[in-house]
Amino acid sequence: MKHFKHFLITMLMALAGNLSAFAYDFEVDGIYYNILSLKNPTCEVTYEEYGSYGYKSSYSGFIDIPSAVSYSSKTFKVVSIGKNAFNNCGSLTWVCIPNSVTEIGENAFYNCKSLNEVDIPESVTTIGGWAFSDCFNLTSVVIPNSVTEIGAYAFYECKSMTSVEFGNSVKKIGGRAFQYCFNLASVKIPDSVTSIEEGVFYGCKNLKSVVIGNSVTEIGIWAFTGCSSLESFSGKFASEDHRSLIVDGVLMFCAPAGLTSLIIPDNVTGIGENAFDSCSSLELFMGKFASEDHRCLIVHGVLKAFAPAGLTSYTIPNVSIIGESAFDNHGNLKSVVLPSSIKEIRDYAFYSVALEEIISLSVTPPRIDGKSFITSGVLKVPEKSVEEYKATEYWNWFQNIVGLTDEEVKTLGISLPSANHHLNGKTFNLNGQEVKDGYKGIVIKNGRKMMRK
Repeated sequence: MKHFKHFLITMLMALAGNLSAFAYDFEVDGIYYNILSLKNPTCEVTYEEYGSYGYKSSYSGFIDIPSAVSYSSKTFKVVSIGKNAFNNCGSLTWVCIPNSVTEIGENAFYNCKSLNEVDIPESVTTIGGWAFSDCFNLTSVVIPNSVTEIGAYAFYECKSMTSVEFGNSVKKIGGRAFQYCFNLASVKIPDSVTSIEEGVFYGCKNLKSVVIGNSVTEIGIWAFTGCSSLESFSGKFASEDHRSLIVDGVLMFCAPAGLTSLIIPDNVTGIGENAFDSCSSLELFMGKFASEDHRCLIVHGVLKAFAPAGLTSYTIPNVSIIGESAFDNHGNLKSVVLPSSIKEIRDYAFYSVALEEIISLSVTPPRIDGKSFITSGVLKVPEKSVEEYKATEYWNWFQNIVGLTDEEVKTLGISLPSANHHLNGKTFNLNGQEVKDGYKGIVIKNGRKMMRK
């Protein structure tokens, strides 16, 4: 008997692994529904079944969802596109949603790779997280005036999307909602929006212009990071030159396309992390926080940003801290000299830079994190400190640590290469634009202001 019970349990477990769970309460004309309420008969569109291979439905081509359906002598109002309703329906091309629907649930159209058109009616108030994520052929979307919230990752990686039109009731755009929408060209955030969460337009590499609505009070980190074609900001928080977004005194984002120089206004009190991501053409900073060589922005002893254009090596000024992501994404840099003043190098400071040589002049290893450097390059340190670097956490990830003589350390400490040597002879106006010899007015040459008459 004991052996029979063991056999029976084993067989039941094996069968359970191959069974699918039917998700719907009823089906009408090839569309599956779940009953939400019998008292006030309402239902949602759902998927057919869920099994070991994920969500399964026979939806394909054009789907016209009715506003009401009859089942078991009752008429049910269709009020929702349920969670995962069309998940992974790779042959679905177009969906017409009735104006009885108020919610599009999480993952509702996730990975519908062939979906190229969807009509969202004025009745919908919420678009759930991941709702249209990975819909690679969706080219445009109109968010109706009824929608108040767009969930996180809602249109993530809709690679063919060229335009999005926001209704005038959207208050919140969730984190990474339009991340990797590579072909999105312009965005106008309506005045109704109060919050743009982190990474909303991250990696939208063809985005050229952004208008920020007047009611926005919060813009999350990385919201416009990786937008390498961005030319201008306008609306709330935009700087006078339309090149930056300044939120509560902090310069959070910069429009990098074609930018060679930037003047930091006096009203700026801080620099955000990744503010200058993708600014590969940037040659110099001017104005507030600019270092003497105009290559860095230094805020209260923390190096926050770097202008990389034209440089393959760089000697860092005397600072205490290199901030998070300060040199991130500046891939042409091959060698850096870290002065003895540095006490800390924060996460991601050089993390995407394949440095071939790192020279640290500090006798005591500065504090670093596991993601401060790619550790494949040669690390050169004072000869008497080699063993200490080898014994210090994260520095000991470097496989090639070489000692420098006292004379070499002294030479590197007092004979620093010019960081803006290739700018000698170039002249700029107060907007940071290079001007020719005949230009008249106030100009900047070699980092100094002068009047040309």
